[in-house]
This record gives sequence, C-alpha cells and structure tokens, in this order.
Amino acid sequence: MAMGVVMILTMVGCGGSEKESAKLNVPDGVPTYEDDEYIELAAYMGPRRGGYRFWNGVYGEHPEDPAGGWNSFITEKDFQDYIDAGFTYVLSEGDAWYDYNNKLKQSVSTFEESDLYTYMELAEKMGLPVVPSSNFLINLSSREDYRLTEQHKQTIDQMISDLSKYKMFKGLTLRDEPDHAWAKAFGAIHDYVWSKDPDFFFFTCMLPIYGRISNFSNNITDDKEAAYTEYIQAISDATGTFAYDHYPLYINPIQGVTTVQSDYYLNFELVAQNAKKNNYDPGFIVQSTAWGSPDGEYTTTHPRATSTKADISFQVYSALAYGMKYINYYTYWEHYAQGDTGYVYDAMVMYPEKNGQEAVKTDTYYAVQAMNQELKKFDHVFLKYDWEGTMGVTKEGAKKSLMLAQAGDYV
Repeated sequence: MAMGVVMILTMVGCGGSEKESAKLNVPDGVPTYEDDEYIELAAYMGPRRGGYRFWNGVYGEHPEDPAGGWNSFITEKDFQDYIDAGFTYVLSEGDAWYDYNNKLKQSVSTFEESDLYTYMELAEKMGLPVVPSSNFLINLSSREDYRLTEQHKQTIDQMISDLSKYKMFKGLTLRDEPDHAWAKAFGAIHDYVWSKDPDFFFFTCMLPIYGRISNFSNNITDDKEAAYTEYIQAISDATGTFAYDHYPLYINPIQGVTTVQSDYYLNFELVAQNAKKNNYDPGFIVQSTAWGSPDGEYTTTHPRATSTKADISFQVYSALAYGMKYINYYTYWEHYAQGDTGYVYDAMVMYPEKNGQEAVKTDTYYAVQAMNQELKKFDHVFLKYDWEGTMGVTKEGAKKSLMLAQAGDYV
C-alpha cells in the first residue's frame, strides 16, 4: 500500500528549559531563541570498534579478526567524527562494566579498570553526553522476582555515584527490547532511582510490533494490535517514556527490491497515541545499516537492506509526522551479532583493518550527517507544536501486500 502522511499539530506556548546537549552543531545562519528546544539525536557507539563486544560468549573474540582493529578502543578522532555527524549524545552499547555483582564475563575489580571509565573520560574531554548501557543492572531483579534488596540498592547507588562524577553522564539504559514480563523489574529500579532524583533519565528501547505476541502479553489472544497496545502501556507505566525500534527496510529475496513492512505506520500510530494519552515524549530508532544478505547471499529469512539518504529521510520524516521527539540510529559501527542477524554491514563507520588505523566513514555516515543537519534547520520550531494526529493518504492503484509493500511507492 502506498501512503503519504499528513500531520495534525497544535501550537504550544513558548517556554521551558533548553536541551543543552542538543544544541551541538546547529548550522551556521540558523536563528535560535532562548526558549528553543532541539531534537535529540544519537546512535549506538560502543567503546570498542565493532560495536558488540561478545562473540560466542568469549570476550573480545571475533570470528574473522580476533586481534585486528575491530576490537581496538575508540579514539578522540572517533568521538569527533561522531560529533561532526550532528549527534547530540551517544548511546554506548556493549559496555564492559566492572563486576558489581559477579555476573559479567569480564571481571575487573574497580571502575577505573573498566572500558567504561576510559570511555567516560574521553566523552568528558570531548563534551559529548553519554547514556551508557547497563544490562547487568536489570539482572539484579528478575521477571519473576522484581523486588530490590538492600544489596541491590547499594549496587545501584554505587554505579550511579561512579558515573555522576562526569558532567557528560546523561542517564542509563537498562535492557534493549524488553518483553512485557520485564515491566515490573523496570518499574522497581526506576522508582528507586527516581525517589532520590526525580529527573534522572532512563532510556528504554521497546520492541516493535512485528515481535511475537507472547512478548507483548500473558493473555492468550490472536489480536496482535491489542496485545501490543497492552505491552506499550505496561512499559510506559514502568518507565514514563520510551523509544522503540522498527527496522522496516527489507530486501525481497524473490524480486530483489527494497520493501517496507506493512505494519510500519500502525506501529507509529499506536506509540503516538499512547504517548499522547500518557503525556510523554516518544523516540524512534532508525534503521541505518543492513544485515542478513551481504553480497546477495541471504543468511536470514529477514534480510535488511542498506539505508540510502532517501531511506533515512523516509524513516525520520515518518517519525516526525507521528510526534517522535528524539531520533536514534542503529547503528554507528559495523559489527557481528549473535543469532541470524550475523554480520551488520553498511553501517555509518567501518572498523579499521589494523589497530592504530583510522576508522572508515561510509556513504551511510554522510547520509545520516546530511539528515541531521537538515533536522537542525527547523527542529527548534517544529518542537513548539504538540502532535494531535496523522492522516494516511493512499496512492490510487498502488500494489498491496499482506506483509510487504514496495518502498518506492511511499512518498
């Protein structure tokens, strides 16, 4: 189905605090005002080139390059390239925390020995806000027992104390794509931290609607939309706000063309309506990489296509049309991942062949950079409006599909 979108917005009064981090790299000649707000822009960029740190359960090992540049620590130049792309903060995935609770594969005795310490030192020097990942923290409580013990609370306090020494510490993300069963555990941790600091920022990336129904609800149902609506409410009740990912650009193995999932705009609509109902600012994760089909060899049943500037614009402007207030990109580094995702390629930056060499910026990097610069020309005006609704406009004569629609039919 071909579709355009028409936004319905209402003007809100000027005022409120500026998002200081988002003022990075405002283009020359663009007027700004005291009460402006700016769209937050980030990508996932771990402390080591290559993104994900663990391969087959072994720290630092790579299936084809066990000692090469992929595992070298990022540099000031890498941080500067990231800032030059127009990002206002960074989501640091795959962090090697020190062993707060004896559950990490990399065990170091102090925060100063960990990768995250070096990463935060660099970020502080470069003036780039960081939202580190803390997957281990969610393991303090389980889906079955989400109560926090005094030891759990001491661990949380110590972690936040270590990071709060840095002005560039922006907040934490707990667990990527949690299912509904994690909602109470998220809520317990959030409530404890917020009882001490009501303004503490947690970043949560929620599952897309194309996940399994069992991830959304305990109720036995065939109604995926209802189950997903229940899931959104459970997560938003626990976290107060969230982003979600929906990676829509597929390669059709039969036709060899880029396609878009048919539930793409439904997902936007459900999230936007929930955000409006519960009065929070939603965010969206843009697909800015490809996986599952390098060199035309399909290694997964769901191969994702390379994102061009047009593809990125399609996703970003669709997100804005549904009231998304911050945009993140998956992902910055090319890397290997577990499962059928396999090799993630055509990301923004390729890791160098050897340690000590500079990373290589790709066409995707320059496409995202152009998109971010484009956004900064009007975001501070656009964000003065509240989202009220979006009307879809279909294209007469467009081909329909139960699962996929040709991306070229979208405008």
